[in-house]
Amino acid sequence: MLSLLAVFLFTLAAQTAQELPPPPPAIHLTAVEDDALRAAIAAWNSTRSVKTSPLVITRESLGIRPEVAPYLRLELLRRGIPAPLAEQLLRSLSERNSQRWSLESVALEGVTRLRFVDILFRGLDPKIRFDPALQNIDKMRSVTIPGTAGDSAIIFSYVGPQMVYSTYGLTELAFIQRGRVVWEQRFGKHDIALATNAVTAPHQAEFTADDIDVIQALLDRRFPDPGKPPLFINQTRMFDFGERSQPEEITRALAWRNSVPLFIPQVPVARPVRLVPRERLFPMLASELEGAPGIINISLPAYSPNREEAWIPYMLVMPLGSDIEIGSAIARLQRSGGRWTMISDEYRREATTKFDPNVPVRVGGDVKAPLAVSRVEPKFPPGTPAGLIILEIVVDRDGRVREARVIKPLNATADQAAITAVRQWRFQPGTLEGKPIAVLYNVTLSVP
Repeated sequence: MLSLLAVFLFTLAAQTAQELPPPPPAIHLTAVEDDALRAAIAAWNSTRSVKTSPLVITRESLGIRPEVAPYLRLELLRRGIPAPLAEQLLRSLSERNSQRWSLESVALEGVTRLRFVDILFRGLDPKIRFDPALQNIDKMRSVTIPGTAGDSAIIFSYVGPQMVYSTYGLTELAFIQRGRVVWEQRFGKHDIALATNAVTAPHQAEFTADDIDVIQALLDRRFPDPGKPPLFINQTRMFDFGERSQPEEITRALAWRNSVPLFIPQVPVARPVRLVPRERLFPMLASELEGAPGIINISLPAYSPNREEAWIPYMLVMPLGSDIEIGSAIARLQRSGGRWTMISDEYRREATTKFDPNVPVRVGGDVKAPLAVSRVEPKFPPGTPAGLIILEIVVDRDGRVREARVIKPLNATADQAAITAVRQWRFQPGTLEGKPIAVLYNVTLSVP
């Protein structure tokens, strides 16, 4: 169902069509920018809902607002991009996209191009289902001019027609190196909203000498075998444990020190740990805990006025036989003889889940989509109205469709025909770091 705002915008555009402002000035991309955009388009082509119809990209480029930069910087750092390279890429992205342009690039050949106002006219027009050039408008994009530095580039984009009436909807950052997309990260509106206020923008964590010693003591207690490094989430956890047994002033100090998530580029402790992104704490249990003694996500410590006691909150994921235990704790430590010693650990078990490597994970970021290698076309009965059916499917590690359900129906008969056909499809399975995993994936079918 169309939102009231979308209908209003459609009506307003129709009334003022003769008074539209001219398109922004044209800009021709450099050869380096062309190559980066060509690599991104090749990756986006694999996500098209209708493979016989081209991508849809707006004629206008996407201007970059300054408040978006902190979150993009955080993502680059989290992904292991060196800070100097991240700054060069962001500076290039900002300078090239200080305003909107009409994009001209050889990389856009074969792509359907629309102005933003066209989205209102044609994106809301039910007749587009018959236009072969617009079958992928549900995944249309507005893209920036690539930010480039050496053999690397980044492209930020809005995804989906809701971009015309949403400040921050579904957005995506693509990192390209040597002519291929290395990774893509999608953000929801709440992710980018973190960066719309300078006070809440994510920054890098800074550890004091006491912080390092407290973290070392916690790791030694929880993971006593230094030969088996734990997985360490590379972003601090906001303090949300509420009241336990810690003094009120410590609760206030913990909340103040951990009011926003902070990036951890390295853990300067005298034992090995493996830094992993925050997505690995819960969604990646089945695939990420194999071989590691556990996963830990810390908040920054708070200290007593005399600095002789410390409290550090943390989340913990540990193997428990064939199960996984998830818990939270606030450890209390005391300085003694120049060393920190744990004197209490108020741990609470939050959940226990089955250790199952076939638990499906949503496609996005490091989780790569499956590729269909064998399709069965749906047998829609005569008289089925034209339209789209969107299904959410589970593709297991063997590339078989384990489950299928309709999330955008057409009618009961057509929906069942779509489910029957898609359950017979075979895929090259989705992957995480090159390893097959079970994934959740959306499939769009066009009728007729």
